Amino acid sequence: MIIPVILSGGSGSRIWPLSRKAYSKQFLSLNSDNSLLQQTATRVSNKSVFEKPLVVCGNEHHFLIDDQLEKINIEPLKLLLEPTARNTAPAIALAAFYAEKEGREKDCMLVLPSDHSIHDVEGFEKTIQTGEKVAAKGKIVTFGIVPSKPETGYGYIHKSSEKIEGGFAVEAFVEKPNLTKAKEYVKSGDYFWNAGIFLFTVETFLKELKKYSPKIYKATQEAVEKGVVSDVFTPDEKLFSNNEDLSIDYALMEKSENVAVVPFAGHWNDIGSFAALWEELPHDKDGNAVQGDSLLLDTKGSYVFSESAVVTTAGVKDMVIVQTKDAVLVADKKHAQNVKDIVEKFKEIDREEAFFHKKVYRPWGSYEGIAAEEGFQVKTLIVNPGQVLSLQSHKHRNEHWVCVKGTVTVTRGSDVFDLKANQSTYIPVGEVHRLSNRTDTPAMVVEVQTGDYLGEDDIVRYDDIYGRAEENVQLPINMHSSHYYGPKKQLIPQSWIDYLKELPFSDILSFVKRRAVDVLDYFKWSTTGKKGAVPRLFVACKLKQIAKAKNLESFIETGTHYGELTSYVLNDFKEIQTIELTEELYSFCRNRFENDPHVTCIRGDSADHLKDALNGASFNGLVYLDAYYSGGVTGRGEVETPLKNEIDVILKSKFKGVVVVNNLRCMTGSNDYPKKQEVLEKIKKSGHVYHFEKDLLIWEMK
Repeated sequence: MIIPVILSGGSGSRIWPLSRKAYSKQFLSLNSDNSLLQQTATRVSNKSVFEKPLVVCGNEHHFLIDDQLEKINIEPLKLLLEPTARNTAPAIALAAFYAEKEGREKDCMLVLPSDHSIHDVEGFEKTIQTGEKVAAKGKIVTFGIVPSKPETGYGYIHKSSEKIEGGFAVEAFVEKPNLTKAKEYVKSGDYFWNAGIFLFTVETFLKELKKYSPKIYKATQEAVEKGVVSDVFTPDEKLFSNNEDLSIDYALMEKSENVAVVPFAGHWNDIGSFAALWEELPHDKDGNAVQGDSLLLDTKGSYVFSESAVVTTAGVKDMVIVQTKDAVLVADKKHAQNVKDIVEKFKEIDREEAFFHKKVYRPWGSYEGIAAEEGFQVKTLIVNPGQVLSLQSHKHRNEHWVCVKGTVTVTRGSDVFDLKANQSTYIPVGEVHRLSNRTDTPAMVVEVQTGDYLGEDDIVRYDDIYGRAEENVQLPINMHSSHYYGPKKQLIPQSWIDYLKELPFSDILSFVKRRAVDVLDYFKWSTTGKKGAVPRLFVACKLKQIAKAKNLESFIETGTHYGELTSYVLNDFKEIQTIELTEELYSFCRNRFENDPHVTCIRGDSADHLKDALNGASFNGLVYLDAYYSGGVTGRGEVETPLKNEIDVILKSKFKGVVVVNNLRCMTGSNDYPKKQEVLEKIKKSGHVYHFEKDLLIWEMK
């Protein structure tokens, strides 16, 4: 399986004011209903060819990417957050070292910019599969676009006469040429546009990177080793910042002698300028590409965009005219590449138009300024369902909130109350406050700010579910950080809440008493980064989810212990077999489940009994491996854990179903645990596809 790596960095400054740093080109729907990022992710969504994608991005775009991918039902393998932007070489190295960390060094990685347009998805996929054959020979593969015209805005790849599978060895990488040279390149047939799309095995890339860019190799390796894993992966900020700011071309591709190029003859456009965007869009009879409300007279070959006002033209040719709510661009199409210079000028004088649109996206929703004068400004806030703003205060401004749509929950000091449509409240200077939306529909609030300073940096964050709270900031004595509502993710699974609702009160008390430790463990794990051993409640919910999704009827567990996990899934399977080594625990569980005829307790070494248990399982089965010696009442056989033998038995069996293995973090080769890489290699050689869920290894037997 190929692991796509989507690089979602950059600001797209050449198509300002449409693209800006906070909401850049890849998030825009420029040529279809989907954004360029969504198009890229969809392009590599064929599960028979591609693994779930890794997405490399900055922290400021984390929630935006989550939202856009969720809307097209694509779940990333992991988001890798760059603490600081260091160009494409460190970004790709980050993905490679993360893949190596997960035991995927033998796998191929397909590196893709997030903002390209490719129409022939089927042809592109076939080209990638050709490249995979070349990469299997230990080559770093780059994909060259067969040029349709002389182009001075792209770098070129000069192929050699040496053929490699469906590609060629690379003679040289060539900088952007002048028009005369570009014509020569196209005429020769030996040059391709450099698309910045690469394919290689993880180990090949890291070997070449270490050879040609050892500083990037070392800095990224150390940063990943000390990185933090949660729902996303963040390398160590200080170590990652030691990286050189180099593109992958300069850091590796132009130096390595191990590079091959595979040509792609289909449509490709990097939409790197308004001229490129004009080419991408349909034209009217006069060659104009028009988006938005406009009236054109005697206008030819132009790109016209209108966001909030009618744009009219008369007697112009080959122009770029863009109107947004806070900016207007007028340029000759021949100078479209120079738009980035305008952005640089804006940055020099600290104009916010270089960074933000009128509408600014935040993890909880968005806000948009609608009026501003000295001493006051007015914004509209959209708070998405289930989202919550930070618990905060301001030193210089008062805020007046009017709810105009939906319902929001307001925290103001120690008071918590709801605001419905047409209701309002006032937040004085210095008051600790927050907004949240506990409903399932978006809410809109009009915010009027008054004060002597209204900058966005006038904010003190005490608590924030998106990780933006400031360190060492103390709440006022009458406040507590638990004063927030509508957390993004529910700590207690909804399935258990629904279950409790159906129980009589006496049974609820019994349930709570039995599950109290599990619930506390789950809560602690959920609120401390979800690191280390996964709590039993998480495992139970994951097993239930798999059983329901795959319609599995049989369950086999190794390492019964006191039968707590079995009790969680008691009603999810028609047949349950649970294997325990010690007589004490076996007897306890046999008595515990004596009134559950579909539960069979088996005493003995799990590796010895697993084969018989599997043969007795129906076609739809789930196997959960969690047998190990941990002291106390647990038993120790010839080894501390029979996991290696268990996995061998499963892979040699004809069992069809899903396997879930706990304690992935322990697969280091010590204490009788196998090495993770050895296990993953066995699974791959058996023709199965695995993935990770926190500390769980999961694969489906086919």
